[in-house]
Amino acid sequence: MGIEHRFEVRDLADMERLGRAMAHGLYPGLMVCLDGELGAGKTTLVQAIGRGLGIGFMSSPSFLIVKEYDSEPPLVHVDLYRLEGHQVDHLALWEYLDEGRVVLVEWASRMDRGPYRDRWDMEISMGDHPESRWIKASALSPDALASLEVALASYREGNDLDGGRKVD
Repeated sequence: MGIEHRFEVRDLADMERLGRAMAHGLYPGLMVCLDGELGAGKTTLVQAIGRGLGIGFMSSPSFLIVKEYDSEPPLVHVDLYRLEGHQVDHLALWEYLDEGRVVLVEWASRMDRGPYRDRWDMEISMGDHPESRWIKASALSPDALASLEVALASYREGNDLDGGRKVD
């Protein structure tokens, strides 16, 4: 799986910087799997990524399930909160990836990630303070790992991550 990064995002402004930096690492065919408890910040991070790609407003697709955006690279936002495993298979997410889109998946633990090797896995958990969050980020394929490193380097340029640490 490569290196797993673990670091703290201190507040909403910091989450915004992380999302915008992540936008720099996205490439066609990449899946970003987001997990975390309700209210952890998955949608907030996705919206910041969208702003980093020049998308003005992104709403959570909780009731729509899938929402597509015209950006570079093209973006698909998926929210699996209301679905069970067998229902996820019918979404045919691989088709979006084959078309050169980036697929951001909230509640990714509700799907089988096995077939998707070009992906980032990100888990968001509540931090020690009301607005802080802990992020665990890893990548599976060499291309995904390289792009995640680019995104996190971009984030670090504007942030002091001395409190964060890499976890093997």
